[in-house]
Amino acid sequence: MHGIRQLVGLRWYVWNSTSRFSIEMGQPINVLTGIDYWLDNLMCNVPELAMCYHVDGIVQYYELMKTEEIPYLEGSKFSPKVLKDIAQNIRTFLQLNAAKEGHTYWLFKGSNDEIVKLYDLTTLCKPDMENNEQNPFSVPVAILLYRVARNMVQADDGAQHSKDICKLLCNCIKLLQGHTRHYEIIASANYMLSDLLIPDEKCGKTGDCEEEACGGIIVDMEEMSDFAADSSVEVQALCLPNRPTFVESEPVQTQGALETLEARCLSALKFIAQGLLCVENSFGKPSDKLHSNIPIPLPYESLKSGSHVGSMSCFCFDNNATNNGDLQASSASHEHLAIQSKSGKETKVPQSNSWQYQLKVLLLNKACVASYTFAVSSNAQHRYGQVLKHTKLVLMCYAATKNLCAAIAEKSPEFLSLVMSLCGDVHIIMAHQDASAFAAIKEDYQLLSEAEGIISDIAAKDIHHNTFQWAYNLESSQERNIVISIDCYKAALSSLTNQSPEVKLIVSKLGNANNELGVYYMNQAMTKINDKGSELNLSALEEIWKKSQSYLVKGRDNFEEIHDNLNVCLLNANLGKLMRLCSQSLAEFQTEHREFTVQERHYYRKAASHYQAALLSLEKREVHSVIWDSVLWDLSSCYFNMATQLQDYAPLSTQSREDVEKDVTDYMMKALKYCDLETGTARLPIRQYRAATIYHRLASLYHNAFRNQKLDQRRKHQRTLAELHYSKALHLFQLLEQPCELLRIQLERVAICEFHTETSQVGIKSLQTALNHILQSEPWVASIEERLSVPTLNSVSSKQEEGVMSMDDKQFEQEAGKLLDIMQHQLKSILLALVKAAAVAKKGHGQNSDALQLYKKMYQVSLSTREESATVVSHSCYILSQLTQLYQQRNQSKT
Repeated sequence: MHGIRQLVGLRWYVWNSTSRFSIEMGQPINVLTGIDYWLDNLMCNVPELAMCYHVDGIVQYYELMKTEEIPYLEGSKFSPKVLKDIAQNIRTFLQLNAAKEGHTYWLFKGSNDEIVKLYDLTTLCKPDMENNEQNPFSVPVAILLYRVARNMVQADDGAQHSKDICKLLCNCIKLLQGHTRHYEIIASANYMLSDLLIPDEKCGKTGDCEEEACGGIIVDMEEMSDFAADSSVEVQALCLPNRPTFVESEPVQTQGALETLEARCLSALKFIAQGLLCVENSFGKPSDKLHSNIPIPLPYESLKSGSHVGSMSCFCFDNNATNNGDLQASSASHEHLAIQSKSGKETKVPQSNSWQYQLKVLLLNKACVASYTFAVSSNAQHRYGQVLKHTKLVLMCYAATKNLCAAIAEKSPEFLSLVMSLCGDVHIIMAHQDASAFAAIKEDYQLLSEAEGIISDIAAKDIHHNTFQWAYNLESSQERNIVISIDCYKAALSSLTNQSPEVKLIVSKLGNANNELGVYYMNQAMTKINDKGSELNLSALEEIWKKSQSYLVKGRDNFEEIHDNLNVCLLNANLGKLMRLCSQSLAEFQTEHREFTVQERHYYRKAASHYQAALLSLEKREVHSVIWDSVLWDLSSCYFNMATQLQDYAPLSTQSREDVEKDVTDYMMKALKYCDLETGTARLPIRQYRAATIYHRLASLYHNAFRNQKLDQRRKHQRTLAELHYSKALHLFQLLEQPCELLRIQLERVAICEFHTETSQVGIKSLQTALNHILQSEPWVASIEERLSVPTLNSVSSKQEEGVMSMDDKQFEQEAGKLLDIMQHQLKSILLALVKAAAVAKKGHGQNSDALQLYKKMYQVSLSTREESATVVSHSCYILSQLTQLYQQRNQSKT
């Protein structure tokens, strides 16, 4: 009426119009009346007060006064300054003493007391109560803390207050401990705490999670230290204008902040375990709502509507999951429960009987996220036992979730792909661990925390058929670990679509695992071949070869699928190595009448084709010089070994000698073609030694053809080719300082001259050429003597350290001794032949007479006996020195 409204629900009659409030007291005015009016106006920012005086309902008069005039009202005078000081001091007193969160306080002043007392009701009631349920304040305060925390989580800036939210939830759980009728709230609070520590959208992202605002969260669930049962302050002190000095309570000591990702994961798993225990313990317990008609909003949302999806690396529920069959209830009865998430969404969805089903799925999901995050962190620290342990927990929780709600689990394929990929990574690493490292991995794998044990036990109850058990079994076998890793990568790929960006990485890992297994079987075959004590079985070896080739081809196909040409090159190189091993293995089964077989040649050719394919995939050396040089060397080695085997074990039963020599020459020239002598790398001496060996073998081949050739024209050509290749081999061996190889080549050149003397009319010239070859060997024999006089460190020459084939001092001395014995025999034979040739020359030629005298002297020197203290090397060096002097003197006298 007339725009006046009445406020109901109070013991006073309160009226207001558009600008004024009116309060009907129904009792005389006193000092408290004025204080009430003044405080009400100040707090409500009301500028005036209208008072109506009446007697038994008959109005006597009205009075209108301003708010600042109320303290001076007749019969109700007071000092506003003193009142403000009292209010400020009381507030300060409460701030200092009512400091424990979750506690209930009572500020009390007796009617005749001169002090105001503050009582901590939570502490006072504790000794007189058998359990917390008898505390009339614990449940309301816990619900209040829960609601405040929930509202802060839903706020836009909730992440900035995560520390405060965590404190509120911890105190809420603490107050409800022992309350068997509030499992729903306790489980929900534990879920919220775990979500604060490990958010879904940060799943597996170590760097991001480290920088998350939850740094500094304190989650200590230990009982806080108690302080005094009550505090007090004198009333006179409250009236002082300046802030009085109060005795402050000791601050609550808290535990250190969770600064590391690992610590947060551990705490999150503890909260998840406690939440799951609440769900398990709640079955059969009556539900106790504070208000039977008002459901308590919980901080999670429907499995059908889901929370917002973060990155693809998290296991969360799909917003598009709208199929009514997503949640299958075990009972026909359903109820509607209001649920909320951090995003603020609230829906009502059908649940299976109660809230337990929903929370259990959410907690298992969070266990997946926390365990996977822990596994990623452990992998970065190379704690592979912990990685495998936590991937086991992830897969168990995932299997349980899939059993509870298959449609939801299947809508998160990216998460399963990440877990299986990580599991494959661990197994591929474990395949290369030694015994001591595996013992440490096993210890970490078997060490379970209490929370991890609780979660795995609860998850196991909901797993009817564990399809992932093979993936997290601890294996010590290298082969078994690689096989499991391959299966893990295949499972990871099966969970993804071809358009997924992770496909390329996982295919690359799968290709690497296939290569690892192929190389493993290749090494097994090599071990069997090198083990002379075991009996070789060709059929068993062939089975190993087939396995190795199968996995290497699969690996190559994987890399070709993602256009990784570098790894395609490496896989082709491994296939080439396998083919060479197959060919070399076949030679071990030939004991008598050894010949280079067609099957051996087939494997060598296949090896060469693989090496050429490797070079073709790499295209040019600039792409990767190290790999290019390695493959080029292997290709050269393939042709060289094939030519060597064909030359040493010529298949004369199936081929003519001319065809064999032609094939050997062809393969040697190909080996020489791929032996890079121009690129100046650290391996240049090895390539030079290979080229020198090729030239030497070709020279020997032409030497042998020269001996067997009947036609003079062809023989002349063969000798020319032999001398050409001998000279090239000498040049390279001189660069490498290989005196034994140089001496061997010279002896072969002497042999050509000797054979030419026997079959030619110009024998004396060939003998003189042979003598020159021997005399040219003097510096190399001196080099042999010098090396034997100063033993090398560890009996290894410097050339061996560079990769060039060499021998220790004992072998070197034996080899040099054999060559020098041959040289001395040839020297005596040549000088004797020269003496005979000079003697039969026509008489009257002075030159022949001088030559005869010279050859006699030289032959006499060659026949000198060796002293007992002299070695073959030193004696040979002495003879060559004397012969060279005689030969030089004769040449000087002629000039």
